[in-house]
Amino acid sequence: MYRQSKYNAKKVTVDGITFDSKKEAKRYCELKLLERAGEIKNLRRQVRFELTPVFKDYSGKVIERESSYIADFVYEQVLPMGLTKTVVEDVK
Repeated sequence: MYRQSKYNAKKVTVDGITFDSKKEAKRYCELKLLERAGEIKNLRRQVRFELTPVFKDYSGKVIERESSYIADFVYEQVLPMGLTKTVVEDVK
């Protein structure tokens, strides 16, 4: 059964990596160029951030499941004087 994506996006493969959309694949290529140029470093994909942990009662029964967010890209932007800034990016 074929399931259409929420944004009518088509999956694309670049460098052996399958992306959820052409736009995400294009942004990956742009970020790789910036990484090669030394403007960013430590480029990572699909990074998971825990927003709230799992909550359990005194007996160990789960009261509330964890919630998390998965970012499309996370990288360090290189700033003057050797400083860096972490950037979390989502492509839609």
